[in-house]
Amino acid sequence: MAGCVALAAACSDEFPEREASPAGNENSMQVYFPVTANKVYRELEIAENTVTVYLSREKADEAAEISLTVLRNDENIFDIPATVSFAQGETDIEVDIPISGEEIATEYTFEIKIEGDAYVNPYKTIDGVAHLRTTIVKLQWELFASGTFTSTIFESSRSQTLHKAFGTNKYRFFDLYTPEYNFNFEWEDGEKNITISPTDLKLTSGTNIYYGHNTGYPVALNVYLWAFTDTSPDYTYYEAEKDGQGNVTKERFVINSYFGAISGNSLVPQYQYGWLDEIFEFTEREE
Repeated sequence: MAGCVALAAACSDEFPEREASPAGNENSMQVYFPVTANKVYRELEIAENTVTVYLSREKADEAAEISLTVLRNDENIFDIPATVSFAQGETDIEVDIPISGEEIATEYTFEIKIEGDAYVNPYKTIDGVAHLRTTIVKLQWELFASGTFTSTIFESSRSQTLHKAFGTNKYRFFDLYTPEYNFNFEWEDGEKNITISPTDLKLTSGTNIYYGHNTGYPVALNVYLWAFTDTSPDYTYYEAEKDGQGNVTKERFVINSYFGAISGNSLVPQYQYGWLDEIFEFTEREE
């Protein structure tokens, strides 16, 4: 029994009483970068010379000036302000960061942070972060090929162009179904595999991955046609036919997607049209 008592005493000395976790400043203004509004990767057009950063705060009783700590600024192309301001009662602001001196098709990253317990309580759960990292790349789109796009979902064929971003393997079908709704992918010229660029949604089923994008086509009031593209090269791919000398005589992209009509944030289609092939057949490549 004495041995047990001695052991208990030794254990008590070895494991001191645990201190309570810090609670942080309960009166913190709680300033943060909203996760949903601030993209970590942005592709900019040639004419775009600013990156917009979004900030929010929970307590807005007073006007406030918030310091931004710059942790990274590649090649100093980002003109990041030292401070940003909230007016009294203002909970959300947008800050435009000018860009200058960048090169086409080159990625640049900046990192900024909000510090100080008057502004941030790291122990409180919010839909945002106090440390933002964003990478941008400016793309110059050039005509790559002209062709015919045959849409099974719309039971029609029409002329369509394919563009390539200079200095990259990024491709884009502009206005594929409706204006301003583009279809993006990456591709090594001549290879079967094409890599669909993530857009609005990513769904997985076992080892299968499907990227969903809103085509912008209205099916009913607040209901739009969505396409969930199968990323497997068995269903979405490039193929070419060649003559006896190895010259390409015919080439096309096959894009296999599941089409459904979706309302709002629901992932359950109100109308389902099934798996359909959309085909772009080349008629002419640009030199």
